[in-house]
Amino acid sequence: MTSSFKAHVLKFAVLGALVAAPLPAMAQSLVIGQAGGVTVGNQRGGAAQTTVGVNLTPYLRITGEYGHLSSILPQSVADDVNAQANTYATQFGNTATTSGTLRADTFSALVRVHTDSKQTVGAYLEAGGGVAHLSGSYFATMVDPINGNSDITSQVTEPLLTSSTQGLFSIGGGVTFAINGRTGLDVGYRFNRISGDTPINSGSFYTGLQLRF
Repeated sequence: MTSSFKAHVLKFAVLGALVAAPLPAMAQSLVIGQAGGVTVGNQRGGAAQTTVGVNLTPYLRITGEYGHLSSILPQSVADDVNAQANTYATQFGNTATTSGTLRADTFSALVRVHTDSKQTVGAYLEAGGGVAHLSGSYFATMVDPINGNSDITSQVTEPLLTSSTQGLFSIGGGVTFAINGRTGLDVGYRFNRISGDTPINSGSFYTGLQLRF
């Protein structure tokens, strides 16, 4: 993900805050959050999300979110890449090693139901959907102790590890700890399902700050 793309996302979040903040009905209702964590279920990697939300009631919030999952390659796909590479290498009496990763940039809208935000400790549930832009890469090397190793990536075909945009469904929940009247700390879990010819299920544990304006 390029730095210019990150800058555009930041500008969008700031612009949304500046537009919404002056509205009297939105006082203490605009919520901006930033969270980070780790992905589980597939490859282990980082997870980050930036949110801008509005509390419609003390118990209901709608949120727009940009997220990044750094590594969500299913083990079954990694095994398939490895099998293809080794099938090719055995023709020459050799073995192969492989590596790969799959990243996702997500854009989604979420509905969040939570206990009264004025409580010191509260719980929340959230669900929503959007799109996930997938980008992947993989490498395969034939190990030849006599003639030297060689790159055989071109002999492996894996459509999932190319760029594509797919549908996204998310559901999760967690606990919010009030730090002060405007700041809270979220600790939660999120399950994501990304559609496509090879659907991907990925989870993430995260913690993050949210600021109310």
